[in-house]
Amino acid sequence: LMRGIREFHVSAAQVARDETDEKGNPLPDICVPPKEPVVIENRQFMKELLLHVGDCSFCTKLVRRDLFLQDPFPVDKLNEDFHLLVRMLPRMGAVLSLPEQAYHVFYRIGSNSRKADRETFSTVYADCVENADMVAEIVKRDYPELEETAFRFGIFQRLEYLLHIPISQMRKDNMVYRQIVA
Repeated sequence: LMRGIREFHVSAAQVARDETDEKGNPLPDICVPPKEPVVIENRQFMKELLLHVGDCSFCTKLVRRDLFLQDPFPVDKLNEDFHLLVRMLPRMGAVLSLPEQAYHVFYRIGSNSRKADRETFSTVYADCVENADMVAEIVKRDYPELEETAFRFGIFQRLEYLLHIPISQMRKDNMVYRQIVA
């Protein structure tokens, strides 16, 4: 990653990842790695994130340290990688994407996004909706040509929340639920 940052004169580089389900079976690539190194300008990278084809994970990236000084990871939030990356991206410039699958994800029941039972509901889904609203503001300011894509991204995040929330938590006294529905 460091060699790529130096060679391509970019602020960040990323590798691809592979994923394995709870039973040890390989999963299809969520983010398809390039066949050769490619530099992705921040505008295009933002679009890829909004279309769910880009990788927002910091586990797959090496990023210049000085970019973290202005924007740290948010405290007590999930989906924190996406939150930080979209805030950092306008200053980042471009990202080098390398073809190697050098990061390995193993899913397990009981993690932040995998329910242990029907009533367990992770805050990650509400945090994703909050991040979608934040990214809409960033897009409006820095990438206005992506406003329609950001709007669709926000709708998708809300749909994902509504598809995962247990019916027992769809109540009038659940203010987060009511705000997302509204």
